[in-house]
Amino acid sequence: MAQYFEINGGKKLKGTIEVRGSKNAATPILAATLLTDKKCTISNIPLIEDVFRMIEIIKGLGAEIKWLGKRKISIIAKNIDPKRMDYEAVKKMRSSILLLGSLSARFDNFKIPYPGGCVIGSRPVDTHLSALEKLGVKIKQLNGFFKVDSKNCKANEIVLKEFSVTATENAMMLAANLPGKTVIKIAATEPHVQDLAKFLSKMGAEIKGIGTNTLEIRGRKELKGATHEIIADANEAATFLILGVATKSPIRVKNVNIDHLDLVVEKLREFGA
Repeated sequence: MAQYFEINGGKKLKGTIEVRGSKNAATPILAATLLTDKKCTISNIPLIEDVFRMIEIIKGLGAEIKWLGKRKISIIAKNIDPKRMDYEAVKKMRSSILLLGSLSARFDNFKIPYPGGCVIGSRPVDTHLSALEKLGVKIKQLNGFFKVDSKNCKANEIVLKEFSVTATENAMMLAANLPGKTVIKIAATEPHVQDLAKFLSKMGAEIKGIGTNTLEIRGRKELKGATHEIIADANEAATFLILGVATKSPIRVKNVNIDHLDLVVEKLREFGA
């Protein structure tokens, strides 16, 4: 039987709610902690299934994980091994595709299942594969797995096939670990892409053009550990703002980056808010 929500509306709402960390920023940043064997400390972790699953996948690889609070975690990926990967967990999570970039930076050869039960054919991961191949990664597809050979990676210029968020992030992660200059054109510009860029910068990569469609990345072979607070979830913030307007209720929304909500705020004002 299909599950559903039954909502009895028509009531005024009131109170204060705090926006939590962005899931779309958390998963790539967690994947990026695999780029170094030094300690990374990440705070404002959103406590949702996709994030917990990514943490478990990273832990399964051999990373040392410690919770330092309800929403704060430290990760030391010194002794990771792709052969220890929990394939079933990877298959259940579409954003596990982000492991392609970070593991390609650390290992010459590995294999990883298609993410989220990805269907072969005309699939959205093509942009990821072509971007990584531009950086020297050789990827073969066999029996539901990507077999990766990344021993000859080097910096290069990439023109993405589309404005793909996760393909941009995969290319950024690998480029951050490659000496020399990599240019990524038709890069996605979403706030969570910018947040990953800021984290990679803290790890030692030099990144220009953050927030634009062209990124210039000067990577380094040995990235350092970093401490980072994940940005607030703009989608969650927008949901609460719309909820307040729709119900004509005095709701206070905390931990909002208003720069990430320009269009939402503009449209709500057009409606008379």
